[in-house]
Amino acid sequence: MISAKDIRQRFQGLAKVREDYEGLWQDVADLVAPRRSDLQDTQLPGKKRGLKIYDGTPRAACQQHADGLFGYLCSPSTVWFNLKIARKDVSKIPEVRAYLQDATIQLHYAFTRSNFYAVTPEYFFDGCSIGTATMYAEEDPSTGKVVFTPRHPREIYIAANQFGSVDVLFRKFKLTARNAVEKFPTGLSNMIISAARNTPEAEYEFLHAVYPNTNKQQGKKNNKNMRYTSVYTEFKGTDDILSHGGYNEFPYSVWRYRTSSGEVYGRSPASDALVEILGLNQVTKSVLKASQLAVEPAYNVPKEMRGKVRIAPKGMNYYDEDRRMITPINVPSQLPAGEAQQLRMQKAIDANFHIDFFTLLSRAALDGRQLTVPQVVEMQGEKGAMLGAVVGRLNGDFFDNTVDRMFQIETAAGRMPEIPDVLYESGETMIETEYMGILAQAQRQQMRVQSITRTMDIITPLAEINPAVLDRIDFDELVDEVFDANSFPTDAIIPLEEANEMRAAQAQQAQQQQDAQMMSEAASKVPAVTGEVADSSVLNQLMGGGEEE
Repeated sequence: MISAKDIRQRFQGLAKVREDYEGLWQDVADLVAPRRSDLQDTQLPGKKRGLKIYDGTPRAACQQHADGLFGYLCSPSTVWFNLKIARKDVSKIPEVRAYLQDATIQLHYAFTRSNFYAVTPEYFFDGCSIGTATMYAEEDPSTGKVVFTPRHPREIYIAANQFGSVDVLFRKFKLTARNAVEKFPTGLSNMIISAARNTPEAEYEFLHAVYPNTNKQQGKKNNKNMRYTSVYTEFKGTDDILSHGGYNEFPYSVWRYRTSSGEVYGRSPASDALVEILGLNQVTKSVLKASQLAVEPAYNVPKEMRGKVRIAPKGMNYYDEDRRMITPINVPSQLPAGEAQQLRMQKAIDANFHIDFFTLLSRAALDGRQLTVPQVVEMQGEKGAMLGAVVGRLNGDFFDNTVDRMFQIETAAGRMPEIPDVLYESGETMIETEYMGILAQAQRQQMRVQSITRTMDIITPLAEINPAVLDRIDFDELVDEVFDANSFPTDAIIPLEEANEMRAAQAQQAQQQQDAQMMSEAASKVPAVTGEVADSSVLNQLMGGGEEE
């Protein structure tokens, strides 16, 4: 039997693990992500933030990296994923192809109806700055839309299974008293129930725990017998369970930009470049002071002129003795040295955030370089390969889980197309997601298309010497690979069976034309004949005649 005491005790263990990361998070938030700087939830809403920042380069680089990932991976203006079957023989069945296409269209429509594209950039920014980003997805029953909510890092406490995947998440959050009463009709403490009547906007803390259901009973189908258990409790107060349910799939998508061995929470480009970020902030602070001192130097002022000095433009300062002058204090400043340090650190920070990849074309234009299309493809493929590890983890932690969650919600709501029987009959019901964003295509083209073109460049001269080497190539399979690598529209691809029928018809037509041409040439060589042609003559046989049997 689950108790609130057990949930709170487990939460304390997760909180103990997270303590080691909170100092790093605070440094990153203060200098890179000021919107997330209130990690202790002690700042008043509307309070000024980012006052510790003297150089905006790290924040701008992080924002550009997050926006670049969003635009290159899941832009709303592109079809950024397709559903597919791993087995090629099954995926080529017309009914299966039609189902996969219809299901993909429905999922894209569901993402468009939701707020996914509005909040995902914020999610990416959390991953690129704090290192661990969390998104929760649920359906709004009143509209049928899926609502995505990026959770603040301060709310999240996680644990991973033996394979390194996050499967335990505790969320500590606040609700106003009136919202708590609406969400939890029973089980609330008398303190919150009373506050809902007297001070309805007063806030109270709650826990939401999601973890694998180890007490699942075979054959039972209810909200307490799903793969993951979901429990809500008050953080302090009553020991009653406010809500006990479950999920068939993990409802939170937790993306860790990268993880070190033995660590649960992620590390980001911001944490990797923290030395440069701290150094740049300090150098810029010193340069600002030196610049201000150079523009507004300190002055030596005669004591008797206290309160009478005018330093403003056209200010008049009168004195009786020539030696009693107002003079500036000459403080040596090393602005060039400081600016050189700034530039070096800014470049190091940009390198950590891969800014050169996301600004490839604009920088080329600014430098006056003319790039051909093959050069752009090659350069994007190269940069895409460098981001392969980041994209791979993002696919596994975020996109796979998010698409699966959307698929389950849309299926439960009856909005997905029916799975064809032939798919069940084939024994292949594992539907995979293929990502087709700009970056994914660049990587695919770099690895697959380029290898095909390079191989053909080598084989072509050999085929000129011995055409028989082309017999080793299945050109239909090769074309399928090119179609797949370039995400060619499936509707525009003629099925192989239909193509073979067209080829056979074309070959038969060509043979008939060749036979007719041969007959015409043979007839032209036969001398003119008058009179009737005998049935047994060669000419009559060439003309298709002959004796009837």
